[in-house]
Amino acid sequence: MKKITLLSFFLLLISGLSGVYSQSTQGDFNIGAGFGYGFDIEEPSLGLNTNYAVADNFRVAGDFIYYFISDFRFNEDVIETNAFELNFNLQYSFLNMENFNIYALTGLNYVRISMSSSISQNSFSATEAGINLGSGLELNISPTIKLFSEGKYAFGDASQFVLNGGLRFRINR
Repeated sequence: MKKITLLSFFLLLISGLSGVYSQSTQGDFNIGAGFGYGFDIEEPSLGLNTNYAVADNFRVAGDFIYYFISDFRFNEDVIETNAFELNFNLQYSFLNMENFNIYALTGLNYVRISMSSSISQNSFSATEAGINLGSGLELNISPTIKLFSEGKYAFGDASQFVLNGGLRFRINR
């Protein structure tokens, strides 16, 4: 019983402080860029992202991620592969303090992969949709610049774990 009371007190304290020191308020608009890695595709990526605070603890977010996939060589043939994903997420900040923010995210994932052969001129492309589930951390470097790290798992036919990190800039203040 003592542990439950102590845990309850701690959670109330954290939730109270997060309201006092909240750094992401309704109307905040951020854009950013960063690098990442797709663990199933096993390739690095470059991403652009944005988010908009629709309420003090809720943001809508979108990002575009392009994967740098090496060409595959088979005898004289070169197979070029391109892959990108679009994500539309809802983020909930459950620990939003003065200098950092921890959030959970869920949303939709859209992936497109295309391949083409240099000799046969054949090409193939596929698109897949899925559901994202993940979390992220932001550290305030200045009032307008944030360092972020985000991990998410995309569930669907193109399932994979993706880890991204980079900088976000608040552009409306």
